Amino acid sequence: DKTGTLTSGKLSVNKVNTVGSYSAEKVLALAAASEKYSAHPIASAIREKANGLELPELSDYSESAGHGTSAVYNGKTIQWIAPEHCMVLIGYDIDRNIAVMSDPQRGIVEYNLETVKARYIALHSQCVILEKTDFHPAINGVKNNEIYYTTQYVTVADENLSSVTVNGEKSDTAFFIDGNINMTYKIEAVDKSGNITNVTVHTKTIASISESITDLDELNITEDNRDAVNAVRNTALSVNTYYATPTETTALNEIIINCDALLDKIENVTQEYNRIVTAVSDYNTQEILENDDKDILTQLILDIDVITSSSNITEDQRINLNELKLKCEELLSQIPSSEKFEPFEE
Repeated sequence: DKTGTLTSGKLSVNKVNTVGSYSAEKVLALAAASEKYSAHPIASAIREKANGLELPELSDYSESAGHGTSAVYNGKTIQWIAPEHCMVLIGYDIDRNIAVMSDPQRGIVEYNLETVKARYIALHSQCVILEKTDFHPAINGVKNNEIYYTTQYVTVADENLSSVTVNGEKSDTAFFIDGNINMTYKIEAVDKSGNITNVTVHTKTIASISESITDLDELNITEDNRDAVNAVRNTALSVNTYYATPTETTALNEIIINCDALLDKIENVTQEYNRIVTAVSDYNTQEILENDDKDILTQLILDIDVITSSSNITEDQRINLNELKLKCEELLSQIPSSEKFEPFEE
């Protein structure tokens, strides 16, 4: 299996067998040095195997496309020559009985699969039973069973790709999936070895992001809704907008702006609620109050009436504020009335 295509899908050197006094490491270093400038896949595999070894300096390097390389080492010519030009098996189609070869002299060509198998045997190469590899086409840009709200760009990668379909229709290897609609896309990629990759993608409308807070506005939002609003805002912010259309981007921004306005309202009401609670709590029903406290308590009662008349407080806050109002009224009743000034009569 000279290319590794039949077994692992990647060409590699597994073992170096030597004769004579040369060690396997020495032979590998010489081979890698001789193949230093070659772009052939076999040369790349040899160099990868020799990674980390100290390579000798060679001279008079030459390469014959499809046949091999030669170089001079210590005054001796080293040749790595194939009996015929080497072709690399890059894929096969069992149904069509076709082997796809990379021929340095002819480019990408197809041969009868049985002929290729026989050729491996004739060259005393390791020949194995053809079977599907573990390498499947890669579908990039989306993830299986994920939900997307905006337009996405999908690419399919495989050196031996046979077909790509989207919902059963033939597709290019690069395409867009429309966002902001309720749709399910079933993407299937098949290579010439019969390996199949399936990815299912769901798209939804951008408006569906904020469905959980549709009934909320600045007139009825309360502290109880803070988590729900934050969840919607975070979802909108997390949407990938790299390929989003201007309309999609605008729709997302509108959701974020609305959430910010609702959160601001919650914060303002909460601050007012906390101010009232703190102000009333500072009073002790047992202490002696003065006339100056009368204006403060009266204003607090008015503030409580204003906030409890709105729909922006929770039920617990409403109960607590009503209790605080009763306390204010009790405190007011403890303040003696101011004595009226009577003019002196002679």
